[in-house]
Amino acid sequence: AYSYHIKFTEKMKLSFGLAPMLIQQSLQKDKLTLDDANDNTFNRISGKTMIADLNAGVYLYCDKYFVSFSMPQVMENKVRMGDALFTEKLKRHFVIYSAHDFPMKEKYVLTPSVLVKAMQGGAPVQVDLNLKATYNQLFWVGLSYRGSSSKSFNESAIAFLGVMKYNFLFGYSFDYSFSSMRSYSGGSHEVFLTYRINCKKAALPETTAKETQ
Repeated sequence: AYSYHIKFTEKMKLSFGLAPMLIQQSLQKDKLTLDDANDNTFNRISGKTMIADLNAGVYLYCDKYFVSFSMPQVMENKVRMGDALFTEKLKRHFVIYSAHDFPMKEKYVLTPSVLVKAMQGGAPVQVDLNLKATYNQLFWVGLSYRGSSSKSFNESAIAFLGVMKYNFLFGYSFDYSFSSMRSYSGGSHEVFLTYRINCKKAALPETTAKETQ
């Protein structure tokens, strides 16, 4: 991912970002049991595909709050799992995300946030309500509730925690569904690791700067 930042004031900045992505999908056909083992339609599915696309966004932020708008899958490239009969397109999404930090006691920060996501093509609008508590800019825990404009949507609750140190960030989340899907799944787990690359140039010592002049 790459971003370009514009400084409005000492505390407020605006950034524009681009993130190319590569998606691999696979279907393990040998683990499926068919009513008709000679199903020609099923046999025409290759089971593997690779898709490239692009995410883009704009981000306004300052010390204690931010608001962002992003557009995943901008190019809407085709997804092909076999011949032309099994060709679909990635749908463009529209995401608005905003949060505000409220310092509590010393070293503690409470951060409520809201995320609204819509998809091109008239899919239900999804809303996430989140609350995160951070200690000493090092550890954080939080809860999230996900709902939708559709009554049939898979509503769920998410618990998450993480730690950040130096340029590393590690996190874990557990997603539990309230819909009928919970009869078939006990929830999903997500683990992620991030490393942030700093590109700022080191400032010259004052003595060196004078010698250079």
